[in-house]
Amino acid sequence: MSLGMEGTGWVTSYHAQPGLCSNNGSIERLINRKPLIAIIGDTRAVYGSYNYELAYWLGYALVSKGYRIIVGGSGGVAEAVSRGACIATGYSDDDVISVLPGHHPCDPGHFYGACMSFDYDMSGDVIVSHGDAVIAIGGGSGTLTQLAHAWGLNKLIIAYRVKGWSGRVAGHPMDIRHRYPDMPDDQVYGVTSENEVLEKLELLEHYRHMA
Repeated sequence: MSLGMEGTGWVTSYHAQPGLCSNNGSIERLINRKPLIAIIGDTRAVYGSYNYELAYWLGYALVSKGYRIIVGGSGGVAEAVSRGACIATGYSDDDVISVLPGHHPCDPGHFYGACMSFDYDMSGDVIVSHGDAVIAIGGGSGTLTQLAHAWGLNKLIIAYRVKGWSGRVAGHPMDIRHRYPDMPDDQVYGVTSENEVLEKLELLEHYRHMA
C-alpha cells in the first residue's frame, strides 16, 4: 500500500501492526529503538562465494545482537545478509528492510520482511542516509559512491578487507577532512569478520554523540 505517498515515487509493502503508532509506550519505543545498519557492497556475490558467506553471517550476527538491517538490492550481498538475518534468534519481520528501484519489487521469494521501491535507481543513497552506521563488503563504483556519501554524512563506516572498494578504503579516511577533531583515529574501520564488526559497532554511541 502507498500510505498516502503516491506522489513521491515510493511504494511499500510494509504492513503496520495494530496499535503500532499509538501513544501507549511511544517514549519507551524511541528509547529502545534498534540501531539501523545499512549494508552495501558486492551485487554480484553468488551463493557459496566468499563475500556471500561473509554477508550471510553478518546478517545473522547483527540481528542476533539486536540490530536492524537496511539494504538496497535483492541479490548479492543484500540477499545474503537478509538470508542470514532470517535464521537469527529473535528475528522479526521488520528486522530487514529492502529499498529497491522499480514499482513492484516485493517478490515473496526474497528474504526481507519489509520493502520499499523508488522510481529512480537511488536505493543506495536512501539506505546510506537512513542507516545509523554503514557496512561495506566488496563492491564497485556504486559502492564507492555510497561510501563517499556516508563519509560526507559523518556516519560510522565499517569495511571488510576483501577485493573491491571496501578493501581499498578499509583502514583509511575517505579524504583529508577531519570529521571529528576529538577522534584522531576516525576512519573507515577495516574488519575481516562479523565479530570484528560487532566490536566496531560499539563506537556507534560515540559517533551519535559527536554528530
